[in-house]
Amino acid sequence: MKNIAKPSVLYCLLTLLAGVGAVGCVSAPVKSEQTFSGTLEDGALWQAKVPDNWNGTLLLYGHGYGRKAGLPDVAPKQSDAVLLANGYALAASQYPEAGWSVEKAIPSQLLALQQFRNDAGTPERVIAWGSSMGGLITSAIAQRHADQVDGTISLCASSYGALPMMDTALDGAFVFTRLLFPGEDIPLTGGGDDRETVGRLITTMEGNQQDPRWQARAVLAGVLGGLPDWTIPGSEAPETPDAIAQHMMAAVKMGLFLPRGDQERRAGGSFSSNTDIDYRALLDASGRKSLVEAVYQKAGLSLNDDLRTLEKAQRIASVPGAVAYMADNFTPDGAITKPMLAMHTTGDGMTSPSLQTNYLQLLKSESDPGLSSALWVERAGHCTFTPEELLTSVETLENRLESGTWQSPARAPGIAFTDAVVLPLPRWCTENRQACQSLTISGDHQ
Repeated sequence: MKNIAKPSVLYCLLTLLAGVGAVGCVSAPVKSEQTFSGTLEDGALWQAKVPDNWNGTLLLYGHGYGRKAGLPDVAPKQSDAVLLANGYALAASQYPEAGWSVEKAIPSQLLALQQFRNDAGTPERVIAWGSSMGGLITSAIAQRHADQVDGTISLCASSYGALPMMDTALDGAFVFTRLLFPGEDIPLTGGGDDRETVGRLITTMEGNQQDPRWQARAVLAGVLGGLPDWTIPGSEAPETPDAIAQHMMAAVKMGLFLPRGDQERRAGGSFSSNTDIDYRALLDASGRKSLVEAVYQKAGLSLNDDLRTLEKAQRIASVPGAVAYMADNFTPDGAITKPMLAMHTTGDGMTSPSLQTNYLQLLKSESDPGLSSALWVERAGHCTFTPEELLTSVETLENRLESGTWQSPARAPGIAFTDAVVLPLPRWCTENRQACQSLTISGDHQ
């Protein structure tokens, strides 16, 4: 597949009115499609759609955390029409359980693939892809079931793994509670999800949102918790420390206080720990220390005093068996044998963009470096991709499968790809300081 620029919307409209098809006109309607659905052997619902102009490629989609009633979505939100119009068949399972069902979701996706073969026919090519937790499930398929797919795409995912994601969020939540709610015994792990308490903390923070002292400590928590500077969907990227503080505060609830109850129940206890974490060293390695210093200076607070408070605070331990479960379900080791593309927005306040940076580093260190590549979308929000960007991600992977090399996708309307580099996770930087510093960083902030 050649990498050519997509035609304009006007050109597509004119060719449509003339009754003539045009390559790359992503909004062309599908004349008809076949739909298949049913219940898999594991009890999960599944669904597939095959357009009449099927190009032979099946996109096997993994949805994210949570579950809605009925049949599963067969593609990321609002993109199925574009993908079908361009000849792609779509399929997905609903997973047999809601929540952090990674363990059962992986085989369920493979069952959906087999059911597609039984009902719709054998694809010429299978690309597994997924959003958020579904992207992590896709990473597991890439590592454990490469014989079932030709390539994979991880979208807005915790792709570096469940343990790094949850440990980093714990760091942020720990800093937030210990500095902004001193004296309160707020359990962060081991007791399920006390969402009522989390709601109270967030409400209190919102009531102090204009207080520079709250802003400073929220920024410190956000930086150590992997939050990007830009988090509010539909907004322009913030340019000042004050504006960044507002974006950090907007992401605290969903980015630092991740739901743990379901995972801990499945794992058999707490899997996150900070017993050996030096938060002073973590800040030094974060690449954003100057941002934290700026907001602390404006607030008239002593950053050194707050770091000393964190040093003295009682730490949180993990249960070894629970750590092992979350490693298995799922934290990748980076060993892949088929091409993998990762795509993430630079302003994702729910699933840290740093996870993609780390994942790419892992893949290139543990596998053939030519097997992996990344696309960065310059936008805020979790999984806020346009249908054109999603289609382009598929085309980029197909280009790699056909040519053997990665090609930069063409820039076109509806596409916001950027060459920006997102900093790795602070924990990773403390352990891999030289490698972290060797990355090309544009500026001091994410």
